[in-house]
Amino acid sequence: MPPLTVILPVAEPSRSLFWGQSYVGSLYAILREELQAEVDLGPAHFWRPRNGVDVILMQWPEALFDWRPIDADDVEEFWDVLKKWQSLGTKVILFRHNLQPHLINSRHYETLYLGLMERTDAVVHLGQYSRDECPKFEGVLHRVIAHPRYVQELPDIRDARKRLDLDAERPTLLVYGATRHLNELRMIRKAARLFSKNFGGQVLYGTFPIHLLPIKRGGRFLMPLVERWWKWRFNAKVHKGMLYGLVEDDFLASADFILVPRLEDHLNSGVLVKALSLGITPIATSVGNLSEIGHNLDVPMLDDSSEMGLNYLFQHVLNQELKQRVEWKSHSADAWGREAIADPLRALLEEVSSPKWPVGHEVQKAQGWESAVTSAKRAKRERGVVRRLPRRSR
Repeated sequence: MPPLTVILPVAEPSRSLFWGQSYVGSLYAILREELQAEVDLGPAHFWRPRNGVDVILMQWPEALFDWRPIDADDVEEFWDVLKKWQSLGTKVILFRHNLQPHLINSRHYETLYLGLMERTDAVVHLGQYSRDECPKFEGVLHRVIAHPRYVQELPDIRDARKRLDLDAERPTLLVYGATRHLNELRMIRKAARLFSKNFGGQVLYGTFPIHLLPIKRGGRFLMPLVERWWKWRFNAKVHKGMLYGLVEDDFLASADFILVPRLEDHLNSGVLVKALSLGITPIATSVGNLSEIGHNLDVPMLDDSSEMGLNYLFQHVLNQELKQRVEWKSHSADAWGREAIADPLRALLEEVSSPKWPVGHEVQKAQGWESAVTSAKRAKRERGVVRRLPRRSR
């Protein structure tokens, strides 16, 4: 396969653009170092269609809009730009990180999530659960490619805890990853209360969900109160905004355990992969792609987020042997290493770039199918999963 020109339309800090530092960083490293591809990085490249681009690797639609709320005009512009790319012969591959958008209350983002499933040339799933939940129709390839492992070098735990004003000896739980809705926030509060009260632990909160606070546009005024209350109640810091850089390293280094705040059918397995890669014990519910990883590695997982379940699991992990954490790190190097990601990605790019492979909308048209993007209202009822074929034209 000749070298490809690829757009990876996500903004990423330069320190993360290396293997094992972030999902996008790992893709960037593989594309350049393993596949010798020319890579244009950043959302601006998506909005300027041009000749000579072979593939766009679409990650999160929100990233194209700088993670801000959007309206119907933004959605229309997005489809116009995507259509222009496809008319130029550029293939589009969707990496299905989530069932639903991070800005969960935005019906416009839900429209993009649903529509992309039918209008791209291939979909990459991070686990078999995601693949099984996908609509199946002619013209779109589906491939399962594992989430890459993380290889961050973390600072000394005592130094990190000192910088974060934490007790050096108390067990420490880190809430890590986006909190998407109120039920997840309630689960986090319950877990933090039990961990602190019953086990003498302290609870760090990374990326607090300001958008879930009750006063619209006033979250920033409430945050100082939230920070003081959390410090008083759980003896640890709350971080507002995305965790990255040296601050993220300190949060991770300080943690004995990582709570993955996922309920229902969320797909995202990145937090679980990060915890296992770094040898930090994860505490996660057995849902979506998380369940598959937990089953394969014998990771203790929650069947539900009840007080009884949380208490049992906290007691279990506090008695855990260090040997198991070492085994998890060893597994991550094999199952989620460079070759495990690069080889299937190379095969997919070759298949999609083949001149014999038509774009999805051409196949649907040739077969007499018409696009049928499920309404946002129905998608919400079905937790964002399209469960039917496009409707056949008469």
